[in-house]
Amino acid sequence: MGAERHRRPAVAVSVHARRNADRARRPDQGRCRDGGGAGAGAARGVEPAGGARGGARVARRRGMTALMQRIRGMLARAIIGPIDDNSGIQSAQVDLLADETQDGVEHFQAYGFTSVPHPEAEALVAFVGGTRSHAIIVASGDRRYRLRGLATGDVAIHDDQDQYVLLGRGGIAISTGKTLTIDAQAVTVTCDTATIEADTVNLGGEGGQPVARVGDMVNLATGEIVSGSDTVAAV
Repeated sequence: MGAERHRRPAVAVSVHARRNADRARRPDQGRCRDGGGAGAGAARGVEPAGGARGGARVARRRGMTALMQRIRGMLARAIIGPIDDNSGIQSAQVDLLADETQDGVEHFQAYGFTSVPHPEAEALVAFVGGTRSHAIIVASGDRRYRLRGLATGDVAIHDDQDQYVLLGRGGIAISTGKTLTIDAQAVTVTCDTATIEADTVNLGGEGGQPVARVGDMVNLATGEIVSGSDTVAAV
């Protein structure tokens, strides 16, 4: 029994010593993990937060954010306003956002084709270099007047008056409710059959005499056509 009473205090002292040692180490370990101990961080070769490397990372993140914003803003939809068609390249006023209107935006069109869109037509606007100060119209269209119902592969040009030229599956069609004028030095038509359907056909100009058809009566002495065509006349 006496031996047991001498050994127990030794065990208790050993346990207390270990606990005290653990407590002494924990504050230092906490500061090293959190980066709060500047001296500990320097001893381990770790830069404190806010150092040169941290500032460079922040600058890179900001630069990437600004770059992504410029990339996302390189294209925008717009509504076309008044148009100036008197200069070398057409320009227009466009409404981009609710509070963003730009004047004098250049409207690029394909070589050999040009048009003047109606107000309220739609446009696709590109910003060169991602800067809003350099806008150009790269495409425009007007869903109110678009020619619909075409077959795959068809090509057409049209306007807002139901006039169009259609390169369709069955041939080329030209449609207008107005006057079709061909002004040329010479016209050559080569075909198997030419058909003209009209109420009046004037050959050589208006005011001509009726043309005699096969079987019509002609006064051979005078050359006068007694009964000629009611449709075709010639000067």
